[in-house]
Amino acid sequence: MMLKKDEGERRVKKIGIIILVIMISLGILSPGVITMNQRGWSIETIDSTEDVGYDTSLALDTNGYPHISYRDWTNGDVKYAYQDASGWHISIIDSIGYVGYHTSLALDSNDYPHISYHDETNGDLKYVYQDADGWHISIIDSTNYVGAFTSLALDNNDYSHISYHDMTNGDLKYVYQDASGWHISIVDSTDDVGWYTSISLDSNDSPHISYHDMTNNDLKYAYQDASGWHISIIDSIGYVGEYTSLALDSNDYPHISYFKRDDCKGDLKYAYQDSSGWHNMTVDGNNYSDIGYCSSLALDSNDYPHISYLDWKNHHDGDLKYAYQDSSGWHTSIVDSSWDVGFHTSIALKNHSYPHISYYDFANGNLKYAKILPSVDYILITDQSKNELPNSFLATQSKIECYASSFNTTYGDIDFIDVTWNIQNSGGSNASINTTSGSKVELYTGWYNGTVTLSIDDGNGHTDTIIFTINSTQFSMTLYQGWNLITIPVENTWTAETLGQHVTDCTIVTMFNSSTHTFVSHTVGTPHDDFPIMDGRGYFVYCITDNIFKMHNLSITIANVTIYVNWNMIGWYHEYPATAESLGENISGTSVVTMFDGEVQSFRTHIVDVPHDNFTITRGMALFIYTSQESYWHGEG
Repeated sequence: MMLKKDEGERRVKKIGIIILVIMISLGILSPGVITMNQRGWSIETIDSTEDVGYDTSLALDTNGYPHISYRDWTNGDVKYAYQDASGWHISIIDSIGYVGYHTSLALDSNDYPHISYHDETNGDLKYVYQDADGWHISIIDSTNYVGAFTSLALDNNDYSHISYHDMTNGDLKYVYQDASGWHISIVDSTDDVGWYTSISLDSNDSPHISYHDMTNNDLKYAYQDASGWHISIIDSIGYVGEYTSLALDSNDYPHISYFKRDDCKGDLKYAYQDSSGWHNMTVDGNNYSDIGYCSSLALDSNDYPHISYLDWKNHHDGDLKYAYQDSSGWHTSIVDSSWDVGFHTSIALKNHSYPHISYYDFANGNLKYAKILPSVDYILITDQSKNELPNSFLATQSKIECYASSFNTTYGDIDFIDVTWNIQNSGGSNASINTTSGSKVELYTGWYNGTVTLSIDDGNGHTDTIIFTINSTQFSMTLYQGWNLITIPVENTWTAETLGQHVTDCTIVTMFNSSTHTFVSHTVGTPHDDFPIMDGRGYFVYCITDNIFKMHNLSITIANVTIYVNWNMIGWYHEYPATAESLGENISGTSVVTMFDGEVQSFRTHIVDVPHDNFTITRGMALFIYTSQESYWHGEG
């Protein structure tokens, strides 16, 4: 059974233009509305633009931030929402035709999203992924009418594996990617099978798939090993096997949640395998409700199951529910009962422990998101990745962003938290902060040497303090997880390898050769492509965590950079600031100045002589400039 509104009323497709965003797509910031219910859940509306939120798929990145793929029913688009320290960002990923059925999302080792989905207009299986160059969309299978009920998983090499349904032939199909391309196969073609697929990869990257046999109304399970595919019927009692969700435990045993339908009611069921065989049970059910639609399952660090699902009372009043098992048995609760909610659920566990759920609000046509908030045991001053900031040296005339983060001793980091901030200067320093309340401050170190004590208090007995020593002989700047575009504004004899070793958790250093207009990348820790670091030049560095980069401050007095026609990358090394407009005016033939904001992983561009987007340039920033004349740059700006 497909849960959807009247297609005759909903299928309104607007004609649009696809905008190709160069290198990194810019999201649309959506503030969301957060509420707290009495059960300790934080509930937020993420997207309320028209009728959105069908077929959600949720994953948490390495910092615990949510990423969600979903369908815009009104316009027939694939949409993607993710959260970072600055809030929620929403973008349209594919709007060609009526697309986005049965989205499935996974994040790769660099936290880039990969999404599989069904193109209903053309009957194709489609796949989209993001990297540093932007989004890439491809058609994976267009043989007959295929691609429903997609489920995607990534292997240890970040290659995609997708299970899906062939509607023309009633088959379960499987496609995977490797270095040679995509490979498609039929897993099960007995009767009409392959509905409601869910895929997971074991420790050997071999696929395991749960799915529904529509002909016989059974729950089926298939897995592949060196000898081929193995298919079995897991439950055939009654009408079972819709809305399957599969996860593998630490021993590679499968666990499956699914729906059992009766004439007047339905139950949430759960099956798992261990060394003694298969076991199945009813988790939640009664004599009057359809309980167990849209189930999604995840396993915690102890291999206990956690399931999100819909309790659809009389098919007109839905609740989002959550069930989990521990050593004492099963526990079920209502997460959101705000009228006809809980459709198209997807669950993920932060720190392998506490649940986050994306889902569809049927009554209002919204994408919603719920997460449970454990009690706060302590708070820390951190970077935006929630890593504790240590007592350290900072340079004068520099800025650092500090965050207040809450923690639970069992679950780890919870979230950013609003606190009262206090700053105290001693020894001559004149540092300042931009606010005294909230979850984030900017600390400006001021002009003078000394000591700065920064403290936070949440008003509930939790405090933290950090001490910075301000020293004019130090240069420091904040680097963010992901790419950063920087210059080294002090005298040095470094190479790319040396720079990478001096930056905490740096894995790649990349230069731009302006004469050939090509990039050269050095992987830190390897002997290849190790180039010198030059004064007044810019470099991309890739960091796997936020950190503060520090080095001894012996200022560069002058640089000598050859400027070529077309794009160039230069670095601002002066202790005083400039603007994009003033820099462009001082380099002959320059029409464009572009910076890269590492905090939000996006570019910002200023057109010279146009009074918009004229950003400030500070010491340590590198920039792209576009010029029509060759010249030399000696630091003018």
